[in-house]
Amino acid sequence: MIGVLKARLAVALLSVAILFSNVPTAQAQSPLDFDLPNGHFYTQANGRGGAGGTGYAIVDAVQNFPTFGRVSVPFASAFREFGGVPILGFPASRVVVFPDFPIQVNQKLVLQLQPGRGIFFLNTFDILHDRGLDAFLDSARDIPPPFDTSPDARLPSFSDVIARHQAFLNQDPAIRAVYFGARDPLREFGLPMSFKDYGNVFVVRAQRAAFQHWRVNVGPNRAGSVTIVNGGDIGKEVGLFPASSVVPEGPPNFNSNLVVLRPGTNQTVSSPIAVGGYARLFEAAGRFELRNATGQVIASGPFLAAIGTSPDFGRFDVAVTYSVPTRQSGTLTLFSLSPATGARINVVNVPLTLSP
Repeated sequence: MIGVLKARLAVALLSVAILFSNVPTAQAQSPLDFDLPNGHFYTQANGRGGAGGTGYAIVDAVQNFPTFGRVSVPFASAFREFGGVPILGFPASRVVVFPDFPIQVNQKLVLQLQPGRGIFFLNTFDILHDRGLDAFLDSARDIPPPFDTSPDARLPSFSDVIARHQAFLNQDPAIRAVYFGARDPLREFGLPMSFKDYGNVFVVRAQRAAFQHWRVNVGPNRAGSVTIVNGGDIGKEVGLFPASSVVPEGPPNFNSNLVVLRPGTNQTVSSPIAVGGYARLFEAAGRFELRNATGQVIASGPFLAAIGTSPDFGRFDVAVTYSVPTRQSGTLTLFSLSPATGARINVVNVPLTLSP
């Protein structure tokens, strides 16, 4: 019995070592990422290694969508629940509807909200197959095309279909250990679709992820390690997601009730300024003021968040139109009014450069 327990412990430790090799493990506060009151802000996937302070917020908030109406989008909670950076990679987009549901791209896996059903993951590699990108993936990214897995009359139940697909994992026990090391592998990774030995690396492709077992040292990848392919990054590379959704935001300005992601600190803007973020305000009501270099108010008005019920945050977006004769400094101020006194509260100031 002792020998069996030691063997099981060794397998468990190997699985953990494989899973966390060659992936970022630190999620503590750092100059590159930091807490927001309703989530976290990451700069690591901004295309500049975090330089400039722009990035992507992953938050829990209520948002309005043309198709679905007002929906709670708990992506920050889901991100933590499913393993955070080591499993999903760094957040790499804003929230956007694609192709049918709200998603947020992470470097490895793409979170998907199906209103009324919960959080799932986008079938990224199935969509890349449908878009005719298998040859590119095979030749440029060492990810094999899916096998022909047409319906088979000899497989009378869905459990038999699952077993056929998961048998592909038997080709590589290390990858199999990572796949089944997930809390819910079918939900996170989907069905395995193919495998291929590329010499330096053995790869298993699934519907939502791909796994690489490295035979030799290649760049940052160490021989013997298993990595989860950056499927979200590949989707961005080939233009799979709406272009506006992958533009980094920030640097953010915020307090405990108001988070301004757009525009970012010291950005140069032109009219109209696209202002957006998340707020937790009385009756969802906020206001903005834009001042020019002399301190004169040149634009002001209200904005509404998607919800005003505490403790929920709601998305807000507002366009601020202004006119200045020359390029100059300015300050955008967002705030709410105290229901008791009418005084300004939750004040956030965003320094800007205003273009004519």
